[in-house]
Amino acid sequence: MRVVRSKKAFATPVSLTFLLFSFTILTVATYYFAVSSVNNRVGRLNYAATKQDMLMLENHISSIAWSPGSSVIQTFHGYGKEFETKPSLRHLVINVTLGSTSDVVFNSTIGYDMYDMRRQLLTEARSVNT
Repeated sequence: MRVVRSKKAFATPVSLTFLLFSFTILTVATYYFAVSSVNNRVGRLNYAATKQDMLMLENHISSIAWSPGSSVIQTFHGYGKEFETKPSLRHLVINVTLGSTSDVVFNSTIGYDMYDMRRQLLTEARSVNT
């Protein structure tokens, strides 16, 4: 009889350990899913806000591009990324040729702007656009 009782006494802690382990795995999986879902939403929101800021910047640049002496102030929120401006990086020369006459209409530096987004944010952006 002692052998039978000892088997029952051994079964209870093992089953409780199994249940505790199962619930722990379930809790960790649920937490991971919730955190990844929130991070995905944050990435999509950052992408949308960045895209809006870049479109506004492009609109401001195109509105003053060919107006001598004009300027505009545009605030740009980086959303954790890097915005890089190099004003003298690119040189633009516009030639107009009519028959044998050639004239340089524009000869100046035009600059370069770059916003560096991480690969993760780019893949999230692709999933938003599709």
